[in-house]
Amino acid sequence: MPSVISPVVKKNGPPRRAGAINPELDQTVQRQSDVGASPATSAGGGGGAGAAGTASALPSKLRFWFHAFIPNTLPGAHAQPTGKYAGRQVFKGPPLPFHWNSCFETDERSFDSTFGASSRMRFMIEFDTATGNATITPGADLTFEVDCTSGSVKCEDTPAPRTSVTVIPPILPGSRRYDVTFSGLTNDPCVFGSPDIAIRGNLIIDLASREVQYRPLVTLFPAIEMYADVGAGPATCFTQSPPVGSVFSLFVPGVSPHAGRLTF
Repeated sequence: MPSVISPVVKKNGPPRRAGAINPELDQTVQRQSDVGASPATSAGGGGGAGAAGTASALPSKLRFWFHAFIPNTLPGAHAQPTGKYAGRQVFKGPPLPFHWNSCFETDERSFDSTFGASSRMRFMIEFDTATGNATITPGADLTFEVDCTSGSVKCEDTPAPRTSVTVIPPILPGSRRYDVTFSGLTNDPCVFGSPDIAIRGNLIIDLASREVQYRPLVTLFPAIEMYADVGAGPATCFTQSPPVGSVFSLFVPGVSPHAGRLTF
């Protein structure tokens, strides 16, 4: 029976609510079937079925997913009073050149384990225990910018996450340890030159001990969450609320580290 063992979380967020994997990617995650909603880039572990262990004795897929989103609890968030997006939760952006009196969308939610929940960036990593390969599937939702007073639309665009995943297969004879390095970055498509939201890190997957260690590094803004399914449904790895409710947090040097482990 899969369990979470002593997760070490450096940052804590507000209470979260559980959810199921979003059908837009996989309606049968509980049965460990393949994700098929959108194209994915692939990295090969090169170990083959023999090196990865007996697939029938292990979950066929180990899944890990991240969301970076702007919560409706962001200080200053309010309902847009006028225009196309009247009633939507927005926040006033910083007074940047060409963006005076601009309001931007929030994702109108708090923490949610459902993959596909509204996000500025999201991605799912799938590790195939039979082949030692990993895939990464990114996504994002519409960003809009409106005049805070009139509600007139200044920009509508969707972020384009830049993601990668690399697998280092077992090195030592008899080892069944895979090191998976990943990254996801994106910025606001409505603000030229805006800094990146970034999620980087690695997973250490040992099929012999049936353990996964996760070590992501993330930016301080916006809210970021990580979940995993290693055979028994979604488990929370960490949730992080922005320590400062401003996009200027993206300009602060450094990242927020998280770490923990799961067994399966």
